This record gives sequence, C-alpha cells and structure tokens, in this order.
Amino acid sequence: MSEPDLETPEARDAYRAELRAIARGPRMIGFIVVIAGAGLLITAKSAEAPAPWLLNLGWVVLGAGWLILLYAMIQRTLYHRRRMRGADTQD
Repeated sequence: MSEPDLETPEARDAYRAELRAIARGPRMIGFIVVIAGAGLLITAKSAEAPAPWLLNLGWVVLGAGWLILLYAMIQRTLYHRRRMRGADTQD
C-alpha cells in the first residue's frame, strides 16, 4: 500500500471516496442501531407508564449502536494512518 497522491483535486476526491468506503457496513449498521435505540427511548418516555425493561433496552441498544460507530471510526482512522505512512499491510 503506497501513500495516496494528494497533489491534484481529483486525487484528493478519489482518496476521500476511498476513505468513505472503509467500514461503510458497520457505520450504516451503527447508525441504524442508534436510531432504533433512540426510537425505543422516545417510545418508552412518551408512554403513560413506561416499563423499566423498555427504558433499559433502549439505553442498551443506543449504547451498542455507539460502540459499533466507534469501532468503524477507529478502523477508518487506522486505515488512514497506514496509508499516510505508506505502510505495507500484507505481511
């Protein structure tokens, strides 16, 4: 893996697109899980007498979604660092 060419606007755009493709699946899954957790919390809070398990489930789902998003951010950052160093990832 070589350093990205960032000299021209086209090359920078291509590298941005490459970075956007890193961990795209986990980012989308994490986003959906965060939205689902927020929806559970809103539903539970708007109920007349919310069930405690529903509130707890909402917080757990929301936290899980953020953990998935954090994982995706870390993977993307590590990929970017390796590319900028020009490190070879295949041993």
